[in-house]
Amino acid sequence: MQNTAPKKILFFAHDSLLYGASLSLITLLEYLSKDNSFEIMVLLPYGGIIEERLKILKINYKIISFPRCVADKTNSIRLRIRKILNYYIRKFTILPEILSESYQFKPDLVYTNTSVISIGHTIAQKLQIPHILHIREFGGLDFNFNY
Repeated sequence: MQNTAPKKILFFAHDSLLYGASLSLITLLEYLSKDNSFEIMVLLPYGGIIEERLKILKINYKIISFPRCVADKTNSIRLRIRKILNYYIRKFTILPEILSESYQFKPDLVYTNTSVISIGHTIAQKLQIPHILHIREFGGLDFNFNY
């Protein structure tokens, strides 16, 4: 007998606005939400307009303030180091809350919507499940980011 339980996917969105990557994510979520083979949970770093779309699609989401993992190359070295340290402090401070949500949801897969956030990879490693990183941009080339 085949397992008919829906596959659970935990999505990490990098912002809550509706621009390129987020619109693409909404399109994917809309498609997957029509298929009863998937149960979806989206984690957002802050509230915003994307919430209305998720509500319309009846997709579960939570707002948990996780950080981005990039620093602008134009900053001074001292400021870059400070931003990197701040990133790790924020990441490891919020990690228990995200792990708790992840353990409750019990995903089969973690999907990170863009390369400017790394927490999805960390969660997938901790849960020992597959992770998809959707690379939509080249941070250094497109945005002058330093990873």
